[in-house]
Amino acid sequence: MNADNQGPDAGFPKEGRIPVDDFEEYTFRAPRPGFFAGDLPKNPLPCPQFELERIKKKAIQNSNADDSPRSRIFTLPVEILCAIFIQLDICSLLTLARLDFSPPDALHLLQILQDWHVFAKIAAFPKLLAVASALECRHWTIGTIFDVIQDERCVMCGYFGDILDLMTPERRCFRCFIHDDIIRMQSLESISKLQKCSEDSIEQPEEQRSTLLKMLEENIPVIRLIEGNYGGDGDGIARSRHQMFDMIALKTKFPTEFREPEDNWSVRSRLQYATSIRAPFYDMETLSYKEGYFCRACAAQGWTHRSPSSSRTYSMCVDEVHEKAPTWGLPYRRYSREGMKNHVNQYGGVFKIEWSIGEHRNWKMEDKEMRYIHGADFERWVCDEPRTLRLIWPLLVRLRNKQTELPEGATFVSKWYQVRDTNPVFNKEKW
Repeated sequence: MNADNQGPDAGFPKEGRIPVDDFEEYTFRAPRPGFFAGDLPKNPLPCPQFELERIKKKAIQNSNADDSPRSRIFTLPVEILCAIFIQLDICSLLTLARLDFSPPDALHLLQILQDWHVFAKIAAFPKLLAVASALECRHWTIGTIFDVIQDERCVMCGYFGDILDLMTPERRCFRCFIHDDIIRMQSLESISKLQKCSEDSIEQPEEQRSTLLKMLEENIPVIRLIEGNYGGDGDGIARSRHQMFDMIALKTKFPTEFREPEDNWSVRSRLQYATSIRAPFYDMETLSYKEGYFCRACAAQGWTHRSPSSSRTYSMCVDEVHEKAPTWGLPYRRYSREGMKNHVNQYGGVFKIEWSIGEHRNWKMEDKEMRYIHGADFERWVCDEPRTLRLIWPLLVRLRNKQTELPEGATFVSKWYQVRDTNPVFNKEKW
């Protein structure tokens, strides 16, 4: 047999390749399993957009009967007001909109927000206003978060960052998100155990706690957790609205006053979900936010989007280097529209081929499958596939083959999908 037809270790056949130029054909959408902030329907968040609409309707109803004096701030030009608003945090801006202004002033303020492109982009970003308000994010401004959502790159690797950390705030891609080993936040109770107290201190424990809390609130970014389930499997539970403090800022501000915390991977990983939301990109072609696209050529490699039984190795060890297998980009990497086009150009376009698979799966040699490949030679594949994705490979296969399609931002947990018709019981961890 021709070496070109002897499977993945020898490469794909050169003949019979059909170029694929249709973006919709060589891409597909798939969800990120797990519960992020604001995902649980049993813990619905207030919708600031609806609240602003109610304020507007009330102001319109009362506008003719109200003769109260106008506020001096609204005599300023709109440009100056927007320059002020962009320095506020989301909570403060929403508080301003809720103030008991005269109906004409309230209508004027709401019209400014409606026409202001910065606020319009933020308000259209899925769950951003609601979650930032619920988490009480007061440590970054409207201008800061606008810059973050405008720049679609992951702060760590530069690829499309499809997760937004609201503590920082920063975009991170899913790979950097799940492999992040930095302890980014701690509760007041945990930080108090790390504090190097002076032997001369005469304060009682409660006084020390109060002093520490005041110091942290004045110097360190803080958010307040939303009660609910979090994590890739949804098995982390926040039972109360704990305050969580930025540990990176703590080390920077007070480099010698606190000891290094012990890492608890399970709690750390779940906390990341509790303070993050899914982060789409703004698609200039559709003029709307999109969650991103997967490459059908890359997704056909490994077992993220394939049955584990079809792989030449059965190991489920995430960090193990596998035998040589075809790969170009990470099978589970998401791309923006522009990022996908750059990816396709980098790996020599996309082609569709009919590929004989029998020799490597003990099937009949005439068994073939239609698959998508890149034109460039592939490299050694390092297994780097999250367990939460391997658990849902049947769904991912159907999505890759376009046999089904989920709504944008679909929320579910891998274990719940896997057991489907049963009631899963988890060893839930309390924070």
